[in-house]
Amino acid sequence: MKKYFIEIPNLKLEDIHAIDFVLENMEAVKVYHNEIVEVNLEFDDELVIGGTCIERRVKSGYIKLRIDEKTRRYKDDLLIHDSKWNIIKKPYKQKIEGRLLELCNICYIRVTVKDIYWTEQIDVPYDEECIEDEDDYCEGRIIVCSSAKLDADGNLIVLFGESSEFEPLDYNAETLEGFEKRWKRYTKEELEAICLVKGVRFCRENTKKELIDALASYYRNR
Repeated sequence: MKKYFIEIPNLKLEDIHAIDFVLENMEAVKVYHNEIVEVNLEFDDELVIGGTCIERRVKSGYIKLRIDEKTRRYKDDLLIHDSKWNIIKKPYKQKIEGRLLELCNICYIRVTVKDIYWTEQIDVPYDEECIEDEDDYCEGRIIVCSSAKLDADGNLIVLFGESSEFEPLDYNAETLEGFEKRWKRYTKEELEAICLVKGVRFCRENTKKELIDALASYYRNR
């Protein structure tokens, strides 16, 4: 019987060249070895079938980062949006940290090894459930997700699986602030489409904030 093994089972810090964090909406952040402070991950015993390969799956643990704006980055190393849904042009520390602190919806990570630059894709616990309203419109509600926080030294800690501090939103008890936070990750075009489905009045000149306010008013008063 053919035996299989993991090339870098323990993910030793000195062996890692870079880590890609790939988010649910196809945003992505690549960090390099000089920005990785600590990697402490525990994996499930069983492998999972990913989109293109068989993968390890994170059970729990964290990755600690110190984002460095001076790190040399390449095209597609950074694909995240600002509040107006524009792709950020420069690797601002607060922009990268702010995106992960707001919603750390990582679906998988890719670890690139030094010297041979071999890459392993690793599955990260992430799941949504579909909630249908009276119009049979399905809304995705995140129920399993990573989380991020800053430690006392200013390092960004990304928590996965059982270690995550993410708490699913309770739609029935949700505040207006929570509602706005949940809908900020949608594009202006997606919000317009939802307004159309719901019959919420809007015009093309409305800003993303105005669309969110209109939807918030609809949900409060239904």
